[in-house]
Amino acid sequence: MKSRSIKQKVLLTLLPLAIVPVILLGAAGIFYLTDVTRKNIADDNLAQAKSIALYMGDSLNSSRAFLESLASRPYLVYELAEGKYAVANTTIEYTRDRGDFDVVYVTDPGGTIDVRWGIVGDHAFVRVTDNGRGIPAG
Repeated sequence: MKSRSIKQKVLLTLLPLAIVPVILLGAAGIFYLTDVTRKNIADDNLAQAKSIALYMGDSLNSSRAFLESLASRPYLVYELAEGKYAVANTTIEYTRDRGDFDVVYVTDPGGTIDVRWGIVGDHAFVRVTDNGRGIPAG
């Protein structure tokens, strides 16, 4: 057998002692940064969700006030009581044309409009039902 020099023996002993800590510290750093990144993403998503929720609450309140102001216009109320729907149709067209609403549902006083939404599997849904008689077109 060939004898190794002291230099080679020292190198073979010290090399693993130098490499192993680097590998361990690198792995620990990767795990730490992965966890920090995951937490930062979760915090950012939570902050965005809170902002959207605040905005939606204000937006829904503003929309409700606008729609209630349209529905309580004296001429509209009078025309509907008389069974005339031209003003109602014009009001609905105006509401849709503003761009805030894609769809407008109208029901009788005391009627209900039920809006439900959710997620089934990979798909979202919105379901709207009402118990009103509707307004004849045009």
